[in-house]
Amino acid sequence: MQPFDIYLAEFEWKGCKDTRPGLIIEKTEEGHFNCFPISGQDYQNVAFRLDPADPDFRATGLTKMCYIHDEKFYSLPPSSFRDHKGSLRGALLARFLDFAGLSHLLPKTDP
Repeated sequence: MQPFDIYLAEFEWKGCKDTRPGLIIEKTEEGHFNCFPISGQDYQNVAFRLDPADPDFRATGLTKMCYIHDEKFYSLPPSSFRDHKGSLRGALLARFLDFAGLSHLLPKTDP
């Protein structure tokens, strides 16, 4: 499990415990993973949209328009994660990290 991978994960979000996609951001010192939930809805018009028309969307493994809700990290143990869907890559990853104020996490590329 690597940063920017998308997994189905079981956790409670907005009062509902179920399995949903989550974007891994980082591994904690305790061995958990900080992630953001991904939903088919943008409840407050503040989430980052993952549009199927984006050239980098296919790498996510998602099948429809979704939204990354980056208002807070959810720290989940490895046992919460189920199936690997894909990952956030390329320009889509760069736009998300900029949107979330996390551009310092953008992977370095060799010249």
